[in-house]
Amino acid sequence: MKISISKSLTSNKGVGGYLSDDFMLSRYRLGGGQYTSFLSIPGTAFTRATTATATNQAGVVSAFGSGVPRVTTAGLTVESAATNLAIQSQTFSGWAGLAAAPVANATIAPDGTATGAKLRQAAANVYQSLFVQPAATASTAYTRTVYLKAAELSWVYLQQYDGINNKGAYFNVSTGAIGTIDAGVTASITAVSNGWYRCSVTFTTQAAATYERIQIALVTANGASPSYLGDGTSGVYAWGAQLEANTVATSYIPTTTVAATRNADALVSTDSVISPTIVAEFTVPTSGPTTGYPRVFSWNDGTSNNNVEIYLD
Repeated sequence: MKISISKSLTSNKGVGGYLSDDFMLSRYRLGGGQYTSFLSIPGTAFTRATTATATNQAGVVSAFGSGVPRVTTAGLTVESAATNLAIQSQTFSGWAGLAAAPVANATIAPDGTATGAKLRQAAANVYQSLFVQPAATASTAYTRTVYLKAAELSWVYLQQYDGINNKGAYFNVSTGAIGTIDAGVTASITAVSNGWYRCSVTFTTQAAATYERIQIALVTANGASPSYLGDGTSGVYAWGAQLEANTVATSYIPTTTVAATRNADALVSTDSVISPTIVAEFTVPTSGPTTGYPRVFSWNDGTSNNNVEIYLD
């Protein structure tokens, strides 16, 4: 994300002029001054009380420490808080289902580590899938995502189950194509690094739901049934499973034995501003909240009396 703000400032140091934060090119200026990072600009502060991840332009996922801004070649990542309910998000250890046990550390993952797992067919005539099913809230949108890469198989059926509905979408993780999408489902696929794709399915739970599921089914073709006789070997590579109460996928949050939360990013610049003009260049998800006017940028005096915002309508 690139933010350029043309403004007049008054302060006891006489700072004034043009503020430009170019996060993609790492160029930060205020008036005639140049800075090595945007946090070194007077009046700028950033907080996030947890670790987090971000993906650069090459599709590589990187980890950032608590309180460290997520600046990559793709820009600055700023998100609200989110919780990944899918435990064992990289090993898939202990996931239920009738597919063969996953093989941990089978290939290089999107973060460059040897932590990509392999999901395999069972050598039996069964529903060839693995899933985890945490408690959930009724009538709530949940987005499930997972990074997938073709091995012997190319097609995956990523699905949900809330006690009544059992729907999802088919993904070709060799070509990046989306196949059949069930009614009521929103699906997307994003290419990342080294032949990996991040696949996403969003669905709203039924009115009496008490749980929701992320289920990864190994299939042989678009629209094919996950129930068949497997060979005990064929499968796909998987990494970074996530299930969150959200209408869109957010950045990956690693888990082990329990759910994990990424706290919200907060970027604040405090100055005495006269007649600000704000320009923000940013990316937004292909689908997202349709109500509430989600904000991209806000400039205010700490109250709602003097406020300039850029928001989605």
